[in-house]
Amino acid sequence: MTYSGSVAGRTQRVDVVVVGAGTAGANAAGQLAARGRSVVLVDRRRCDLAGAQWHNGVLGWQFAAAQVEPPVPAAGEDRRQATHIFGPDGFRAATITDSPVVRADMAALGRTLRERACEAGVELLDSSELSSVDTDNTGRVRAIEVDRRCDVGVGGARRLEADLFVDASGLRGVLRGGSPALLPWCTDVRGDELCSAGDHHLQVTDKDGARRFLEAHGAAPGQSVTVLGPAGGWSTRAVTVSEDLATAAVLVGCIASGPHRTAPHMLARTQEDLPWLGEVISGGLGVIPLRRPYARFTAPGLALVGDSASQVFPAHGSGIGLGLMAGTMLADDLAPGAASVLSGNENLIAASGKLWFRSLFGSNDFAVQTRAMGLWSVLGPIGPLGALGHGRRGRGLRRRRRRLQPRRELGLRRQRLRL
Repeated sequence: MTYSGSVAGRTQRVDVVVVGAGTAGANAAGQLAARGRSVVLVDRRRCDLAGAQWHNGVLGWQFAAAQVEPPVPAAGEDRRQATHIFGPDGFRAATITDSPVVRADMAALGRTLRERACEAGVELLDSSELSSVDTDNTGRVRAIEVDRRCDVGVGGARRLEADLFVDASGLRGVLRGGSPALLPWCTDVRGDELCSAGDHHLQVTDKDGARRFLEAHGAAPGQSVTVLGPAGGWSTRAVTVSEDLATAAVLVGCIASGPHRTAPHMLARTQEDLPWLGEVISGGLGVIPLRRPYARFTAPGLALVGDSASQVFPAHGSGIGLGLMAGTMLADDLAPGAASVLSGNENLIAASGKLWFRSLFGSNDFAVQTRAMGLWSVLGPIGPLGALGHGRRGRGLRRRRRRLQPRRELGLRRQRLRL
């Protein structure tokens, strides 16, 4: 890379700038670089703290669809252990014995994806605070400026210019909010569309107490005991005691609109209810959008990936798999062989645009699982979109049942990316 002096400090021009180095952003950056694009990946945190720092559920087939190696289970770990589901009154509702969900360590997955991105040629700028966004008179992002805390001695500020900016900054959507083209489509997520979630590993200080808990719920070590509605309404708590009874994983979540309090309150209540749980060893907290993905998530020179586009699978409140798939599909459609070759400072893709996200929700596996879970009315087919700037609004949630046509109607079929 070459740098030149500028009023803002140093100016760097690349094909793509990705903001947010969590799993969605790191994968998008790595996939783009692997296809020949010059990419800078920016995050305000240290690289080892970027993205989710807890365990999360990912549908196994989503790793294959995203061309990402699934996490390797720890020695002796069985990721297909049973899950026992109970109502808030203790009534046993169901037992799932062969779940398609893979429990993955997000911190480890993020590290792997960032390492792969750097090996592909991505420049990673961590500890970099976004200080300004430069747009032209049409509202298109042309450059961003970041202040690198570790570069204080050499000027700190850096200006990044690119043909495409990818907002993978999560719920905040730091670039999304400044796009006039997206403002009507990407409204703020309401409190009743947000999940306050936490996943922690805790010490077990009383193995006999843990054993009694498992016996009372007909569960064995390594199996999960999930209670629906422990804090009322849309809330959940899952406790998984390790095979050796030394630790326990506690997953809690509730709608963040207020009546059910928050994940930290639920974790504290869980520790009160289960006194055999000790100190927290590791874990994290977050707020996750549960609404359907935005009907429009691209604008000239800008694409949203992951939580910034509300690309979350509401069945278990996880957007990890869909965020990975989104970044890979974006990279496929921006590969040199699939788009116009860069010429000087021309757009990354010809003005006619390129179809993107052709089947994010369109796989047969997703369609079958969605229908089986009764989530058709939650996810809802989103109407076809034309070229950006001329697209029609998504038709929203369907209320009546109808025959599924996954490749024609499920979710985000295609959007035309006009850069």
